[in-house]
Amino acid sequence: MTSIHNPASIAPPSSAYGHGVKIDHAKSWLHLSGQVGTHPDGTLAGGTAEQIEVCWQRIITIVEDAGMKKEDIVKVTAYLTNAEDVGIYLGICDQMLGGHITASTLLIVSALADPNWTVEIEAIAAALVNNQSTLDDRHSTPLDPGFRRGDDTFYYTNCRYSGVGRNPDHLVSASIS
Repeated sequence: MTSIHNPASIAPPSSAYGHGVKIDHAKSWLHLSGQVGTHPDGTLAGGTAEQIEVCWQRIITIVEDAGMKKEDIVKVTAYLTNAEDVGIYLGICDQMLGGHITASTLLIVSALADPNWTVEIEAIAAALVNNQSTLDDRHSTPLDPGFRRGDDTFYYTNCRYSGVGRNPDHLVSASIS
């Protein structure tokens, strides 16, 4: 079973993510390296929006190549080089994940390994076994009613932004919770 944990005793997430994602009985894990906006031919996507879309296309392709689906993604970490791109990132992320909720950390950094890259996204996916749906836990909601059961339990927490909503002008500070 996979469940989202957003306790009522703390502030709600500032966008479409869960403060914690609990994975009971994971069969297999996939840790994706940071993906950048490079097309299959090696050329860099145009602006930041296109780079974000290409990052997500690459992530979904890798997840599917591993025999998983995008709903198996449980943790995302994104690095942007410009705080003004937060709203663009959130919109494209929501679109690419199609409403699927993950634990998430979003960081604004001064630069990435290549000065032309404006975004890098890494992810973790967990596939469950037995294709069973289980709804449990008083303080959680299911990520996907089609999740399967298995053997291990893991928790992910996320980075909480002070004063951040969908407006990147409100970015004040970040801290790990």
